[in-house]
Amino acid sequence: MLIFITGISGSGKQQYINEVQDIARDKGQTLDIYHLGDTMYHAAAEIGHPITDGRILDVGPPLLDYLRTIAIKDIMLKMNPNNINIILTASCFRWNKFLMRAFDVSQLQELKPDIYITIIDNIKSVHERQQNSPQWRGKLEPFEVLLWRDEEIFVSQTLAQFQRKPHYVISKNESAKTLFNLIFNQYMHKMYLSYPITNIEKTKPEFFTDLQHIGDVLRKSFIVFDPLTIKDLDPAFTLKNLDRKFIEDDTVIRDYTFITQSDFVVVIYPVNERSLGVAAEMRLAKTLGKKVYAYIEEGSPFGIEFYDKAFNTLDDLFEFLSASYGVRLAYNDSINQR
Repeated sequence: MLIFITGISGSGKQQYINEVQDIARDKGQTLDIYHLGDTMYHAAAEIGHPITDGRILDVGPPLLDYLRTIAIKDIMLKMNPNNINIILTASCFRWNKFLMRAFDVSQLQELKPDIYITIIDNIKSVHERQQNSPQWRGKLEPFEVLLWRDEEIFVSQTLAQFQRKPHYVISKNESAKTLFNLIFNQYMHKMYLSYPITNIEKTKPEFFTDLQHIGDVLRKSFIVFDPLTIKDLDPAFTLKNLDRKFIEDDTVIRDYTFITQSDFVVVIYPVNERSLGVAAEMRLAKTLGKKVYAYIEEGSPFGIEFYDKAFNTLDDLFEFLSASYGVRLAYNDSINQR
């Protein structure tokens, strides 16, 4: 199996994949990782045209295309079809203010990836990593980093659709077990965890601790996509460098992507104030034909058309999910006894 993993420079994808590889090793699984960029540098040295680290994107198109071809051929020769193989790359580059392709589409026809995955991280974290990199220091403003992250998702998604393969977006801040399960345990159902972030912050901030425990329990039986694993609205950084409305709109689109790639949505609603964001997420899920299950603690501010089934206690929600999806969620053991 071949997993094609993309992510912009500074996204932390290499570190995240290394953590997944460690989990696989502990479980006796084999995970082979190939970095397309590193392979291209090696290919350049092999043909007698060594390139200084960090300067490969300055190479002219003919040589760059040739190096990509050599690198991909080399990776294909090394891949063991009996193992899980991962190719790490970007799907595009924002370099010197211009957008560059990372490879020729025809090369993907040769590789035939089975799954496409794009790894993302907060704009602040990505920008800081880029500033610590000789190749990227001073190259991009935070707004350009955000654009590149969106372009990376779009290009990767388009390539996957062209080849009729699944594509997932996953935050680097999700547990490495989430990506491990996405690769090795594809039978696991995928869910989006929805909750009124702003309303909880204003009226019940202590509930975020409960949300963390709820998510931990769900991750034992499901692949969970949690919107809070990406936090771009950072007062000390993001709001100083980026327009708040743009960030909010970008957040909505990303959360909609998480919903689209999920099998169903679980809503955790511990407050009685209505959230337009959660309502929109439930409506989208229903429009896409996905089930919506809601835990509503203090009386629902939504009509029945927004969800398929509502529960007054987390115990009832977890029992229902256990029975419906053939899992065992040890809710009381993990949360009530903490």
